[in-house]
Amino acid sequence: MVALSLACDPPSGPADAWDPAARALLAQVEQQDYRSWTELAVEGDSPHGAWSIIFTDATVDAAQMGEMGEMGEMAEMAESWPQGSTLVCEGRDQAESDTISLQIMQRDRGGWLWAQYDAAGEPLVYGTDSACGHCHAAGVDFVRSLTLP
Repeated sequence: MVALSLACDPPSGPADAWDPAARALLAQVEQQDYRSWTELAVEGDSPHGAWSIIFTDATVDAAQMGEMGEMGEMAEMAESWPQGSTLVCEGRDQAESDTISLQIMQRDRGGWLWAQYDAAGEPLVYGTDSACGHCHAAGVDFVRSLTLP
C-alpha cells in the first residue's frame, strides 16, 4: 500500500472540499453496477496492485468498436475517448482476490476526472488535476489498458 500512496498524491486543500463529489461518483458507478460492464484483467506492477481489473462502460465499448458511417465504413481514428466514457479499476494483489484500491476515470468537460478510493471505499484522490495524470500520460488519451480504434 506504500506504493499506492507515493504514486497518487491527493489534491491540495482540505479533503472535505472534494469528498462529497468523490463519494457521489463512486455511488454513481455502483448504481450503474459497474461490475456488470465489460471486464479486462491486466497483470502488472502498478500503484493500484499486482492486478488491475478494468471495467468499461457502454460508451467506452462503443468507442472501441469504432463508429460506423452511413455506408458502413469506419470513421476516422479518434484522438480522444468520448465525453462520458467511464472506466473503473479494481486494484488487487491477485486476479481473484479482494479489491485493495478502486480507481475511476470519467471523461468530463474535455478532460478526465480522476478518483481513487481505499479498500473500504473511502476517497483518497479526486479531481481533474490529480497526480494520476503523470503515470497515465503514457497511454492513449491517458488510458493505459485500452487503445482507441
